[in-house]
Amino acid sequence: MTTPPRPLMTTLQAYAAHGSTSYAEVTAARFSEIVRGDTPTTAERVSVCQGLTEMPTTSINRDVAGELSAEIGVTRAALDARCQQLCGVALGANAFPADLPAPPKLTPDS
Repeated sequence: MTTPPRPLMTTLQAYAAHGSTSYAEVTAARFSEIVRGDTPTTAERVSVCQGLTEMPTTSINRDVAGELSAEIGVTRAALDARCQQLCGVALGANAFPADLPAPPKLTPDS
């Protein structure tokens, strides 16, 4: 029997990595401190909000946000409340937009 592969990163590391994509880098440890209540700098806040709002809260077979809250040591309700406090929107609000843009109209070659 084969042992399943170990994940390359924890859920916390994935959230921090996604938060570091567009703006300032935020480490997993600092991401955790901020989510647990530490006051972020402006750059940290933007990065943490990118991670919290753009990562999906669930996948086909996982409660991703539940895994994050367990790794950080806060309840899921506390994680949701902290996201609202920091970012002004719900956890995962920007992961999969409800209104997708219309696809571009293709024009035939002349």
